[in-house]
Amino acid sequence: MNESKAFRFNSEPENQKYLDTLDYSMNIIADGSNLQMKHLFDAGNPGKIQHMNTRTGRYSLGPNYAPGDVGLLIGRLWLLFLYTGKTQFEEWALHLIKQTKEDLLNNASFNDASTLDIFFGLNHTAKITGFEKWKSLFSQISSNISNEFWNESAQCFFSGNDEEKQLSMDLTGGMIALHSENISEKSKERLIAHFDRTLDLNMIRTDGSVRQCAIFDSSNNFSHYSTNHGYEVFDSVAKTHASTMLNFISVYELTGHQRFLNQIIKLANYWCDSIPEDWVPRYDFTDPDPKTKPKDSCAASIAVVAMIRLCKIRPELNVHYRLVIEETLKTLSKKYLAEGGILLHSSWGDQRWHSALKFEPTPSNLVFPQEEILPFGNYFFVEAIFRELKPDENI
Repeated sequence: MNESKAFRFNSEPENQKYLDTLDYSMNIIADGSNLQMKHLFDAGNPGKIQHMNTRTGRYSLGPNYAPGDVGLLIGRLWLLFLYTGKTQFEEWALHLIKQTKEDLLNNASFNDASTLDIFFGLNHTAKITGFEKWKSLFSQISSNISNEFWNESAQCFFSGNDEEKQLSMDLTGGMIALHSENISEKSKERLIAHFDRTLDLNMIRTDGSVRQCAIFDSSNNFSHYSTNHGYEVFDSVAKTHASTMLNFISVYELTGHQRFLNQIIKLANYWCDSIPEDWVPRYDFTDPDPKTKPKDSCAASIAVVAMIRLCKIRPELNVHYRLVIEETLKTLSKKYLAEGGILLHSSWGDQRWHSALKFEPTPSNLVFPQEEILPFGNYFFVEAIFRELKPDENI
């Protein structure tokens, strides 16, 4: 690992200044979220949360369930409630999870993005309220989604639809809905088998970089590697890398298996060696022309959460990762967080080449390069700050 990014011991005033910066950011986010939610609901508007507008960071309401974004919003509201103590955030979180409950019970209405709603929405609600009804509902729905996406022949969870047998290294592909101590033993066994399968397929390369997805044929045998929005098939997408860090720290926390810890350390070392001097990566580490390509604040936020969790379990690793954690959060606070509480400057990546079923990419009409506002960073930035300011809280 690059020693220039290794740990430095801050003096007490420096540490307090860092914590004050994070507290200021959290208050900006709380104020902005308060205004946003009042705009949505105080007029008595009906409807369900739709996908975040990637140009403005705003939400709208619609008649149908839109999986994924609502769970990340519920998770953010719960963290703001725990930090500020303001019951309005609790009320909004409960309103949204009650609104989403029936859709999560209906297998026909959810897809792999629903795993975000199950974990950040339902699991957070169960853990924070402590109510048995939410714990029971999470247990039921997490088992449903485990059955829905598990492929016994391939020994892994598939993302996408029946025509697209894809093992993805992103958050949803890692079945984040199962990253909880409240899952069934059957789901836990499947989760372990899934991550062992990713290792068998060399989804994490020897240098610590990550392939985005593996494609399987009609007989459930591995066919080829591919990418959904990287520079090319031999990509190293920053958001996928950060998601893989988070997936492996979760499965290590659940199992304690050394092989998973070894992988998260390898992933974290690659991250620290590969990020630029301003701490926030471009969308893909392998793009040969990075200066013209978009930054990814979402990836930075996810990676920091993974490293904070890693250092909490293994405090001796602070010597390697503490500087990266702190400098990244300071950069995001000062250069990426808007006054309205929205985290800017992320990217879905180069989706013009989305072609999971083919060896050769097929172009589309999507615009690239572009920067976007995404719900992932607007949740994980809050979680990272929360974990730094409230290290004893169990979330």
